[in-house]
Amino acid sequence: GFEHRPALGIPYNPAYYVILNQLTITRGAANVGAGIQNYGTLTIYNSTFVDNNAAAYGGGIYSSGNLYVANSTLANNTAGNFGFGGGIHTDAVQAYVINSTFSGNSTAILNGGTPSNLYLFNTVIGNSIDFDCQNYGNPLISLNNLLEQTTTDACSLKHTSIWCKIASPVHVSPPINNRRPSPPVAPL
Repeated sequence: GFEHRPALGIPYNPAYYVILNQLTITRGAANVGAGIQNYGTLTIYNSTFVDNNAAAYGGGIYSSGNLYVANSTLANNTAGNFGFGGGIHTDAVQAYVINSTFSGNSTAILNGGTPSNLYLFNTVIGNSIDFDCQNYGNPLISLNNLLEQTTTDACSLKHTSIWCKIASPVHVSPPINNRRPSPPVAPL
């Protein structure tokens, strides 16, 4: 049945420092932070958060402690009726997202009120149901991201490439014998 508790919870204690590597969290259900609730300092590497559902906010991850996410995927996570942070909802002092992918979340990333600082580097955000990004905290710092073009990007990401939504998926051929991949082609 549906239980309202996160798949993983890190209790409030500034001294707690947790590192997660190569973890998959799926189908978590909670009011807040269905995949993970973080109140300490959390570092996540090479992990996947898929199909987590928060009643209020933070479908994949909710963090009011410091958060570092690298080389990870957050996909198809949802949060509340308004999609507040389907992928990540952070009220953290510092939140870093590096080399990660957000796809199909109700809102990819929501940065809460001040003093939240969100740093977004080399990250792909697309196919969001509501917003790609919402920022209510300090100015977002971003570099070398790829963001799907929508009319609902409230983060005003700087130094970011924008692409237009494509009706059908684009496929890239894998490299053969160390050659460059062929250009993308739309399916037939």
